[in-house]
Amino acid sequence: MKKTKKCANLPNPVLSDDSICPNALFLDNALFLDIETTGFSPLKNRLYLIGCAWFADTQKTPAGPAQQPECSHAYSHIIIEQFFAETQEEEPLLLDALQDLLNLFDTVITFNGSLFDLPFLKESAARLGTDFSCEHLHHADLYRLCHSLRHVFRLQNYKQKTLEHFLGIERKDTYSGGELVKLYQKYTKHPDENLLHLLLQHNYEDVLGMTELICLYAYDAFFQGGFTPVSCEQADCRSLDGANGRELLIDCRLHYPLPAAISCHNSICYLHAEKERASFRIPLFSGTLKYFYPDYKNYYYLPTEDTAVHKSVAAFVDKSCRQKAKAATCYTKKEGVFLPQYEALSLPAFFKEYKDRISYFEWKNGDSGDEDMLKRYCMHLLDVLKSGLA
Repeated sequence: MKKTKKCANLPNPVLSDDSICPNALFLDNALFLDIETTGFSPLKNRLYLIGCAWFADTQKTPAGPAQQPECSHAYSHIIIEQFFAETQEEEPLLLDALQDLLNLFDTVITFNGSLFDLPFLKESAARLGTDFSCEHLHHADLYRLCHSLRHVFRLQNYKQKTLEHFLGIERKDTYSGGELVKLYQKYTKHPDENLLHLLLQHNYEDVLGMTELICLYAYDAFFQGGFTPVSCEQADCRSLDGANGRELLIDCRLHYPLPAAISCHNSICYLHAEKERASFRIPLFSGTLKYFYPDYKNYYYLPTEDTAVHKSVAAFVDKSCRQKAKAATCYTKKEGVFLPQYEALSLPAFFKEYKDRISYFEWKNGDSGDEDMLKRYCMHLLDVLKSGLA
């Protein structure tokens, strides 16, 4: 087994004092992991390369993870260690080496490791009769994180290279994992330093790329409530059909700066977030909406007044001027200025029509100073955008 150890003295773009990711504490004892295999089946295919990385303190020249200081984020030194099987018979040695390294950490970070890397390692170990365990480790999967925000990012796909390009990270490696299988098979028959360099470089850049993708947790922190509303005001706007109207503008300060700007929208709001600021634009509805009573069987509908009244009141109304209310006619009207919502975040909830999915709550000028209410509403908008609701 060939063991390569590379110390990349690179300034870490993720973990500076002012741009540390919200989950930085787990990085003190976290190992980034990526594997290369000859196929997708751990029963038929083989593991031939494992790449690992961890952050280290620049004040020392770390020989291993045991020398990392506790709770220090002065990381600009990345240690990358790779284990390479010269032949397929050395596959058990890779698993043994990885197990020794994993035992020094309490967190493992992968890209799609939930579906591929970790199951492949476990099933390979079972096939080979080798002891291997990673159950003691907390697992952070960068692919799962990004896929959960797919309606926000709206990228062509969520491969690691695509996400690196989104963040402006460029690679020297141009091969895919599948293309390297043939190169590895060629290498096992005719070892060559140039082929070895290509095999190691792809895995090296995968692991190094993950250390930079960790900043994507800033988006997760934002959508989990890592922001503070700082201003709220109304402004004139024009809809897509050219009609004049009013909108509510909510500006927020993010607790963790975003590595790349995002913009997304649906039928009730528009969001733009960049660096330490996020702005929401929500069209205001000005006019008359309906509040529907839930117990319609206890109401009568008055067609002339276009409203519903309780039976106790309807008893004084001429029978020819009233009719039993239905769910769709059991309402009262209210005129005012309203904000849209996909669920009853704020009550009472008003509707344009009975079966509309979007409801509204009344917005008053004094509400702009209620920071708690503004944050709850922004969180609701973020949940809607993340879910992909139109």
